[in-house]
Amino acid sequence: TLQDTTGHIIAIITIDMLGFLKSDTDTLRRHIGDANIDVFVLSSHNHSSPDLIGIYGPTMTRVPLVSGRDEAYIDLTIRNISRAVRESIKALAPVTVTFARAQPHITVSDVEEPDNDFDVWRFESTESLDTVAVLVVAGCHPTTLIKSSTLMTSDFPGAMRDILDTELHTKTLFINSAPGGVTYDPVSRKYSEFERRADVGERFARVALATLAFSRPITPAPFQVHRKEIELPITNPLFLLGGLLGYIPNDGWFSRTTEINTLTIGDITIVTTPGELFPSLSREIKAMNPGVVEIWSLANDEIGYILRKDDFYKPAFRYWRGVSLGPETGPLIIRHTHDILTAAHQ
Repeated sequence: TLQDTTGHIIAIITIDMLGFLKSDTDTLRRHIGDANIDVFVLSSHNHSSPDLIGIYGPTMTRVPLVSGRDEAYIDLTIRNISRAVRESIKALAPVTVTFARAQPHITVSDVEEPDNDFDVWRFESTESLDTVAVLVVAGCHPTTLIKSSTLMTSDFPGAMRDILDTELHTKTLFINSAPGGVTYDPVSRKYSEFERRADVGERFARVALATLAFSRPITPAPFQVHRKEIELPITNPLFLLGGLLGYIPNDGWFSRTTEINTLTIGDITIVTTPGELFPSLSREIKAMNPGVVEIWSLANDEIGYILRKDDFYKPAFRYWRGVSLGPETGPLIIRHTHDILTAAHQ
């Protein structure tokens, strides 16, 4: 958790999960019980984790017969997060904040250029000068384990965190920025899955350590948070069927209510998106703002892939459109993001 000079608190919660639905985020907010705390739940999109969405239940011809959600486990997760937030508020202490951005080109995509922005935040105690926390923000799918594996792991973000935690004597968080269609360097694919996890994690950790050398201080200023709930149409038959059969919680059969947010920390503007944003849309959002913009994807929801409408029906995007709400998702996210950024700067 972070608290500004006015007492405004934001809770940044990172979880090694495929996604965390808005309905569960709203339940978490009620558990925390303080409307003055802004909550951001960021999923790494790790595929080797319990199913918090419902899509990994028993299937027939790719269609789940029952939900893969374990409601007892989800309730436990919400309670544990709520307790961690309350405990972290009790432990608040003064810190200085630095920020650095590099463009290391360590990810690849078969369909478009990745968003190569690699951001590292550092939070240092003003008293001991110890590094209290490090936040790494970069776009990449955590899929180093094979699809048939049933082993639970935090994938490469966990391997990255182990290195940074040890070398910096800190706690590291990972946030996925624009992972749509983006994966790790193909050199790593020659290894076995756990060797691959370690290799990709070490690559990310070494880049993060090198990026810290370019850190600049963030001037303290009151946080600015703007949240907007939006409604997105569902045209994907699998998503429609999931809502009809109940294996994916939906607030409506033909639409989905989700949210976007902007958060300003110092001179950095953060935009959250509720799914797996494609890099081309990430660049479009960043171009809306004259200053530094950072993207936090899979924030407070998971709605699937967010593509440009121009790309939606292209043969190269066939897989990704099959895991998207529909062709209007991208344009609506862009439109509402423009609106909320405009409102935030008025």
